[in-house]
Amino acid sequence: MAERMNLGYLTREGNANAKAGNINNALSQTSSDLILLLDADFIVKKNIIFEAVDYFRNPKVALVQYPQTFYNKDPFQLLRKSMYNEQELFMRFLEPALSRENALIHIGTNAIIRRSALEEIGGVPTSSITEDMATGMLLQDAGYETIFINKAYALGITPYTAKELTSQRTRWAQGTKQIFDHFKPRRLKGLSFMQKLCYYNSYLYWFTSFQKIIFLLAPTLFMVFDIFIVRSNNHQLLLFFLPPFIMISLSFRLYVPKIRNLTSSHIYDCFVAPIHTGALIKEFMKSQKKFNVTKKEIVGSNAFDWRTVLPHIILFTWISFACLVAGYRLYRGEGYEFGYIVTLIWSLYNLYGLFYAILIGKNRFIESDSEALSIAINRQLSYDAKTFEMYQMSFNGFRVRTHPEQTFVPGESYTFYDDKHRFTINSICLEVHGSYVTFAFNNLTPQSAEELASYYSDQLNAAKQLEFDMEEEVAEMNS
Repeated sequence: MAERMNLGYLTREGNANAKAGNINNALSQTSSDLILLLDADFIVKKNIIFEAVDYFRNPKVALVQYPQTFYNKDPFQLLRKSMYNEQELFMRFLEPALSRENALIHIGTNAIIRRSALEEIGGVPTSSITEDMATGMLLQDAGYETIFINKAYALGITPYTAKELTSQRTRWAQGTKQIFDHFKPRRLKGLSFMQKLCYYNSYLYWFTSFQKIIFLLAPTLFMVFDIFIVRSNNHQLLLFFLPPFIMISLSFRLYVPKIRNLTSSHIYDCFVAPIHTGALIKEFMKSQKKFNVTKKEIVGSNAFDWRTVLPHIILFTWISFACLVAGYRLYRGEGYEFGYIVTLIWSLYNLYGLFYAILIGKNRFIESDSEALSIAINRQLSYDAKTFEMYQMSFNGFRVRTHPEQTFVPGESYTFYDDKHRFTINSICLEVHGSYVTFAFNNLTPQSAEELASYYSDQLNAAKQLEFDMEEEVAEMNS
């Protein structure tokens, strides 16, 4: 394919420095002014390059970053359909804000980089397992601008399971600490005070998991051991609790409506807290320098991965025990009734979040890549002088509505014709149902393959689209 399309294809022996090593190796063997970085699982829309190139007329622009968006559902979305992808908050709302301060975090894919700027900083750093964040920071330190385009022009695979998600977040947590240990952003003279503040805010995010663990365990200390976490009367407690609660609730409603709220954030945090905490403790004890690619494999069973969520199960069990103790003490009238009531409500809220965090450990059966990658379309195809509606398509096949005057036989070959775009589609019938027939692409001509791939990539959308993405699509269709 590379030869037919006049594209270069590079390989190297070994895997030293993993992705960073691959990019640096390609740098030494190529000469283009701009470099497009994509992870292998991403499918791009055809205008991804054209949208960004004009920014590079400014010689100070070194990097243009697109967000990561995902065409499959993450474990949280598989559990609760109302949820958006867990990364949407950072990718679509926080990254644009960071970009305004020229402090966006490079995410290693969906980005175009100026070669001369990358060579100026010595190529992609190899001192961290999250080399992407370090690359962006060093470009900014060198005085270059980094720009964020908040449009979904590339879609990839998000981890399907709790195990894959845990592996990914462990690497991110440890890699971020490595960057701050090695490069020490506070000492980078090219970064402004605001840029440093943005980076340290991103760094401290990973340590909020320690706070969440304390939040989960604090009420149990009182319920079981009579250890007072807060000494206050009722009015003081309300003054201490209500203002931040109201502020956080309003912030979600004002800045990220529908994307995130207190409930979804609590579930997310309950799941990642033990993961981030464990990863950082390990990193403090011994630095993890090996880059591990996050596996994103189709799930073939509904098995429960109890090993991954064992920390959550332990926390849930302990808090449940503490609630029983507090309930017994309330029943016996041992005093501190208000304290027990408050800590019981607090703990029930924590149990709610941990319950859903544990459910993330249950794998959700996914039939195939085709299921995750299918798109709803409406194209008219002709066969044997009859018109058929192609209403669903994936990367390896399609479905058409049945026709009362046509019978298809599984295993037989059929050639459809797209009259509007003037190309043929060679296919094999896979299965026949009452209302539809499923076909697999078979020996497509180069023209047909390119036409279908272009159409498919441009129609592919995130598993749960943001409203402003849908509005842009409507605007493009009307223009």
